Amino acid sequence: MKVNDMVILTGRYYNKAIISGDYTFVGISRGNARFLKYRPVYLKALAPPANVVKIEDKDEYSKLYRQQLDDLGIESVQALLSDLYCGKPIVLLCYEDLRNPANWCHRTMFAEWYKEQTGCEILEIEEA
Repeated sequence: MKVNDMVILTGRYYNKAIISGDYTFVGISRGNARFLKYRPVYLKALAPPANVVKIEDKDEYSKLYRQQLDDLGIESVQALLSDLYCGKPIVLLCYEDLRNPANWCHRTMFAEWYKEQTGCEILEIEEA
């Protein structure tokens, strides 16, 4: 996704493909990842709240997480991301390994919501 020269991608903290890239790493998880070879900044406003993280039903989780994003609003989300933008693509990170088709996560839900709001697609960085 590119808006005003700001590129946004998504990925998993432990994806080896992102380590060699020149990115602005932004964690959007409740907890801070450990044992990384890079230092992300954390944008907790885009992390799902504790009561949502515990929900195992994807539809219910998505409904509540999207409500959180709607409450925050696209203008606020873009402002938060713009504040972090320093000329390098922003990678929104969380823990889930999406190589297993049974897995799902909020970073893809965020990407879908963002596309609905702006028309801009956010791509996932392929796993190394």
